[in-house]
Amino acid sequence: MSKRNAMNMRGRATAVGLVLGLMAGGSAVSMAATVELSPGPPAATVTVAPNLVLTLDDSGSMNWHHMPDQRPYDGSSWVSASTDQQQDATANRTFPKDGAPFLCAGVITPGITDPADPRSWSMNGVYYNPNNQYLPPKKADGKSMPDASFFAAWDNGIMENRPTNAVRSSTRDLGSYGFCGNAGAGYYKYTRAASTLPVDASTGRLNSTAVANLFAKRTGDWVWVPITSDAEKKNFANWYSYYRTRTMAAISSMSLAFDPLKDNVRVIWQNINANQLAANKGIYKFVDGAATKNVRSGFYDWLFATPATGGTPNRSAAKRVGDYFTGRSGAVDNNPYWDRDVNKELICRKNFHIQMTDGLWNNDGGIGAPGQVDTVSVALPDGRAFSIADRESKEIR
Repeated sequence: MSKRNAMNMRGRATAVGLVLGLMAGGSAVSMAATVELSPGPPAATVTVAPNLVLTLDDSGSMNWHHMPDQRPYDGSSWVSASTDQQQDATANRTFPKDGAPFLCAGVITPGITDPADPRSWSMNGVYYNPNNQYLPPKKADGKSMPDASFFAAWDNGIMENRPTNAVRSSTRDLGSYGFCGNAGAGYYKYTRAASTLPVDASTGRLNSTAVANLFAKRTGDWVWVPITSDAEKKNFANWYSYYRTRTMAAISSMSLAFDPLKDNVRVIWQNINANQLAANKGIYKFVDGAATKNVRSGFYDWLFATPATGGTPNRSAAKRVGDYFTGRSGAVDNNPYWDRDVNKELICRKNFHIQMTDGLWNNDGGIGAPGQVDTVSVALPDGRAFSIADRESKEIR
């Protein structure tokens, strides 16, 4: 074989080897690749927007300007048992001297953010906390309500500035208005060291020594911090006008939380007393338009008009949501599984329920005892048995 032919043979062999190598390499990569299975049905050509129900507590206690119902850690009254129960508009803007210092302290010691340090823990969870930025509520169009004025702060900025059925609100000069016996805006802070608030290692709670120290009211234990800078004044005024009570804080927070949601979620809502969820109510993508019955504007109009009166039938409210998602069918907007865009039911649609409440429950009629208790073994509909002695069963149940 000539030298030239030998070189040509070697060249062809090299080329064939390269092609085979690439084929083998490509095959190896393909075989090693991860196969991802779609969470939705293969026929689906659109993203399936989940259903979201918001249940907002409209009980009378939502008018309170203190949280929890009694002082944390020792369970005593904030002011007195009778005063703490008052729910009228005057009571929810009055901070009596007898409530000092605890009623006017959002957290024990502002500025400390380490959750392992008890001084970062909450005191009156509704009162002004300088660690927080209090933003005005958002409206359906994404625009914010105006910042409140420190020298003429609305008693209820939500009612004053809501786009539909606005109601004029009285105002207060927060530079001179009284807060727990102090003239002008401010807050109390605990000044002693973290070592004065020891935590029980077994419960994670303040022990008896810590509770005694926290509520001793010794001179210098708690100091009043007045609001002085312009930034603080704006923040305090927004808190007073938009977050001062449980219901105002809930409404303002929900307006901000729902603002980013658009057509990627379907929304429906209810209160636990008024505006109860009904089976014939449609659920739509969270955008305004004829096809969605202007659901976004409707949601914000409802949110900003949420009352605060009555009891707390939380279980009944949760049951209504479960009933709404059960046994539905048909090409109608009140079928939570029917989709207008593809004109079919989508069984892969997920359902979510946010129940925003300040308490447990009462005044729940028609709610019976649970049919299954943890002390009785049970078999599920698919035949799988769950034993009360099995560790996994205990966790699941």
